[in-house]
Amino acid sequence: MVDFNREMEVVYLPKAGEGSESIGTVKIIHYQGAGKAELTVTLKDGSEIKADSASFRPLDDILLEAAMKEDSVVSEGTPRVYTLTESRNLAIRVYEAAEKIIVGQDGALRQIITEILDYITNPKRTNPFLIVGKTGTGKTSSVRTVCEIMEIGFERLSTPDVSPATYKGAALQTAVYQAIERIKGKPGVLFFDEIDKLQARRELFLMLETELLKLLEPGAEVVAEIGTKTVREPLTHKIVLAGTFSRERYSAEDPFTTNLLISSGFSPEFAGRVGRIITFNDLTSEDFRRMLDLERQLPFVREAIVEFRGLGIELIVDPEAIEMLAERAARSKVGARALVTGFQTVLSRLKQTAFFGELPNGRNGLVRMQLSRHTVESALPQRKLRPT
Repeated sequence: MVDFNREMEVVYLPKAGEGSESIGTVKIIHYQGAGKAELTVTLKDGSEIKADSASFRPLDDILLEAAMKEDSVVSEGTPRVYTLTESRNLAIRVYEAAEKIIVGQDGALRQIITEILDYITNPKRTNPFLIVGKTGTGKTSSVRTVCEIMEIGFERLSTPDVSPATYKGAALQTAVYQAIERIKGKPGVLFFDEIDKLQARRELFLMLETELLKLLEPGAEVVAEIGTKTVREPLTHKIVLAGTFSRERYSAEDPFTTNLLISSGFSPEFAGRVGRIITFNDLTSEDFRRMLDLERQLPFVREAIVEFRGLGIELIVDPEAIEMLAERAARSKVGARALVTGFQTVLSRLKQTAFFGELPNGRNGLVRMQLSRHTVESALPQRKLRPT
């Protein structure tokens, strides 16, 4: 990585977390044939920090010393060094952005941000954590959203779809290696979804659990077969495990525990490797109402409004329609997925009316269409119970 007589500028991010500013220059001189190199960090005040290869001080340490002197955050291909104030400001900024998207999981969201921020500020802390929650409560979207806001990589792996290395199918190590390649060398999260469903494959479960255990070890290495080659890659990404564990009884007030993880079939050794366990709340009808709040503008609502405007339609949503969609989602077993699916079904019915029915008079060149309680009842008829 050392160039001949290379000089580069060192920048830092101020405490406000915006913009960058030069704090000086780094000059690296490599003595060809002598087997050593010298590095000098020259700060704006004229002071210098020097080191050479004989001192066994890595580049990160030198830049860290410069950063601490300037009370700043270094960024030149090296891990950023965050003060407590900077970490706190970043955590609050990420939470404020994420809570506009993730509904009903404020406590869990704070825990996820803390875990991932801990990894960002110290990339060696790749120790895993487990998220447990019912289907459609936002486990995957919460982690993905936090990663997007922090601008780090996110890769989801469907655990039931992988196999041990000696079996047919997508080998676990190969799937992990390919995920790392997609992240392309930057910090990121590997999200192992539906780990509880490994139990359905009892003949492979013990072998898969053993391979997962290897990945959860500190300093783990991924060994994959790519074509005819065996490739090795250090695992420097944060691992997040997630599952519904629907056979176990738990709630945010009575959280999922290590003992429940063991009783669900995982070994004590595996349970011991899992760090923090974050339990998600069941979503309520009020949570679903908040998701459909037009002022909140969640992505699936915003996209619908934009799509209809593109068709020349002004979409008006009645509060009663929102109430009905929220109540039906709350009664379902698939959480937010039922809300999104129901909302999209109702919108499809409105499009059918726009394409084949009589259009009401609009304003400002837009056709005005109303998503009403009647629209929901027509698009999503309730199944009537047969008399006994």
